[in-house]
Amino acid sequence: MMKDSIIPTQNKKNISFLFIVMLFLGVLSLPVCRTVSVRTAPGDQNGERVYFFYNIKAKVIHSGKKESFRVSLKYNSLVDRIIFLGPLNQVLFKTFITGEETLLIIPNKKKYWRGSFSDFLYKFWNIEMTYSELKNLLLNRILPHKKIGEKYPEIKILKFKKRYTRIDVSMKDIVLIFKVPVGKKRIGVIKTEKNLSGYKRFELSQIKFNGK
Repeated sequence: MMKDSIIPTQNKKNISFLFIVMLFLGVLSLPVCRTVSVRTAPGDQNGERVYFFYNIKAKVIHSGKKESFRVSLKYNSLVDRIIFLGPLNQVLFKTFITGEETLLIIPNKKKYWRGSFSDFLYKFWNIEMTYSELKNLLLNRILPHKKIGEKYPEIKILKFKKRYTRIDVSMKDIVLIFKVPVGKKRIGVIKTEKNLSGYKRFELSQIKFNGK
C-alpha cells in the first residue's frame, strides 16, 4: 500500500512494535512549520469540568514477538485524548480526537500529523475500524457493524468479574490484547495542544509498518 520505506526489507517481518515506534519517533523532518490547533467546540475554551478516564493495558503480538504498552484515555463531550505510553511509562505519542478527525503529536520530536483516525489505526496495526467503532468496542463491548466488502478483525471478548474486560483483536499476523478496567468519572479539564507553533508536519506515508 505504501511505497516509501525506512525499514530494510530483510528486517520487516522480525521488527518489534517498540522498534517500529522508535522509527516512528525518528521520522525525517519536513521544511513545513506552521501554527495549528485542535478543533474543539467553543465550550472547551472555558474548560469542561467532568471527564471519563480509562487506564488500559495493552499488548501487541506481531511475528511471534510480544510487546506491552499502555493507553491512557480521557474524554468528555468535546474531545478525546489518548496518550500511548511505552513499558517504561514514556510518552510515545498523543492523539486528540474530535469525531474522527485526529491530531497526532510526537512531543519530544516537535512533530505532528492530522488526519482520519481510521488511517492511523490501519497504518500501525492493519485494522480497519473507525474511532467510534474502536471506542464502542473497548468501553461498551459493542462489536463493529460489518459492511459488505469491508474487512473486519476477529474479536474475542472475555469478562474477568468486575476487575476488567479482556478484548482480543486479530487481523492477519497482528494480535492486539486490551485489558480494559472500569472507567472513572473525574472532575477536571482535558488539556489540549492549542498552539503547535514550531512543530513540523509529517505524513504517515513516511513510515513503513507491517510490510506495507
